[in-house]
Amino acid sequence: MANFSEIRKVYKQFKNHNIDIALLHCVSSYPNKDETSYLSNINYLKKKFNCEIGISDHTNEIKIPIYGNILGANIIEKHLKINSDHKCVDSQVSITGEQMKILKEELNKIKIIINEPKFGIRKSEKGTVIFRRKKMFNQ
Repeated sequence: MANFSEIRKVYKQFKNHNIDIALLHCVSSYPNKDETSYLSNINYLKKKFNCEIGISDHTNEIKIPIYGNILGANIIEKHLKINSDHKCVDSQVSITGEQMKILKEELNKIKIIINEPKFGIRKSEKGTVIFRRKKMFNQ
């Protein structure tokens, strides 16, 4: 719920004392909805501050932290519950251990899926090179 000047003030206080800081984007709705997650704040914070940026997510699924990671959130805070029947104060914004495992697996795949830039015929395309449009390149 902090406004930008409050965030900047706290950031400067930490930096002025040579204390490492990480900023976590958070929407304090319980539960938060996908469309009110304001994930563009992650990129904005990355441009404005020289520190790690993360997300503190209060949706009741795992896709928002995944999207946040793709946008550059390196820290993910997610509430955890014992099982889907567990009734605790924050159960509506919590995920199970199984969901946490799936979240971790999906996060690990992101770097592989995004990969490094590579143009030309890729290894996975070797078998389909005969379909390459040659006319475009012979003019």
